Amino acid sequence: MNWAINKLGAGVSLWSCLSQRDTSYDYPISRTVPPSNLIYAIFQNAGRSYSTGMEIVLSHTFGKWANLSLNLNGYRNTIEAFTVENRYPVGSIFRLPEQQITSGSVKLNGLFSFDE
Repeated sequence: MNWAINKLGAGVSLWSCLSQRDTSYDYPISRTVPPSNLIYAIFQNAGRSYSTGMEIVLSHTFGKWANLSLNLNGYRNTIEAFTVENRYPVGSIFRLPEQQITSGSVKLNGLFSFDE
């Protein structure tokens, strides 16, 4: 993770971060074997998965009475395609195509100071 801090002018700051993180993911595989209605749940190591994203915070101070911060972040999570032969409860081949999801958020915070 790399943070960069920049002063954009009087009372204005910008923080930014880019990151990529490798993660492990156990993919749940559930199936039944007729004529039984039992559900067999197996967790299979899905191989390589990773998260790539960025965060940006823009902060502006308005004298002694207010500070506003805008936070933006976005991430893309990826599970790479994999194929596995499961032997429990019976032999079968399971294939999963690559999966991706993108998520993010925007947040505005205000800090106000009032004299008594």
